[in-house]
Amino acid sequence: MHGLVAVIDADRAILVRIKHDDKLPERKDAHFQVALLYTTATGHRRIRVHTLALHVSSQLPDIFRGADHEAVITALPKLALREVGSAHLADLRARLRQQCVAILAAYRKYCTAPNTSVGQLILPESLKLLPVYTGTLMRCVALCGGAEVGSDERMEHVLAVLGFSATQMVPYLYPRVVAVHDVNEGTLIICPPPPPSTPRLHTPYPCCLARVCVYVCVRV
Repeated sequence: MHGLVAVIDADRAILVRIKHDDKLPERKDAHFQVALLYTTATGHRRIRVHTLALHVSSQLPDIFRGADHEAVITALPKLALREVGSAHLADLRARLRQQCVAILAAYRKYCTAPNTSVGQLILPESLKLLPVYTGTLMRCVALCGGAEVGSDERMEHVLAVLGFSATQMVPYLYPRVVAVHDVNEGTLIICPPPPPSTPRLHTPYPCCLARVCVYVCVRV
């Protein structure tokens, strides 16, 4: 399988869905390898190779145990927003909600004890935050309804979400909260940096305000 991309930069992530038809042996690992051949802005030809090995299992509890919630919550909005031009936003939000319910219902049906109480909420450890992120997805600018969000602003967020990696998607949906009263002067970095004459605070992680919302809490 191969594809062509006109332009790509370090802030873009590509989602690939892989379907296999043959039966995989469970005693062996499945290996995935992706190679990106590109030309830099300076004209140098380079190749970048990513290799991933995953365990093969036919048991659903093993699948849930090894699930990556950041990868799941990054893939769901990308798949939904592919149809943003042909489907209503309400339908896309309903689809995300149904996917979340279907995942958690499958875990309860196939991975829990038969004598579990009907009213007891049981979530897989690897996906226990899936309902939280699904709720924030349906309220993000790219998918929320209402006339208060303009078409230009919405499309800006749609294009950003389609290009987000897992490390970018999580803080976009669940913004970081910075308590200013607990931060020492000179320990918070905000990108892009303000003019040199502006007082600055620095956090252990960079905060790009153009892509990630950061709440600043001040204790009075």
